[in-house]
Amino acid sequence: MTDQTDLLELIERGNDAHPVCECGTHTIPNAHDGAIWIECATLTHRPSGRLRRALSVVTQHMHTRIHLVDTPVVADEAPVSAAA
Repeated sequence: MTDQTDLLELIERGNDAHPVCECGTHTIPNAHDGAIWIECATLTHRPSGRLRRALSVVTQHMHTRIHLVDTPVVADEAPVSAAA
């Protein structure tokens, strides 16, 4: 399992490699869907105004979205041991 220091370094390297989306907006690390991604900020923070929101939805597939690593699943409860 990857420890926190390795994850932080991986995120920093990913952000350094892709600091700006092709649309000119900065990229940010974002955790969702069981993974950590480097994404265009417009995918997370929707722009204001009808026209800008509509353009964001239409061009969503063109924005930077790079998968970095899957995040481990943490169980809410301790595993149940089998009774002998």
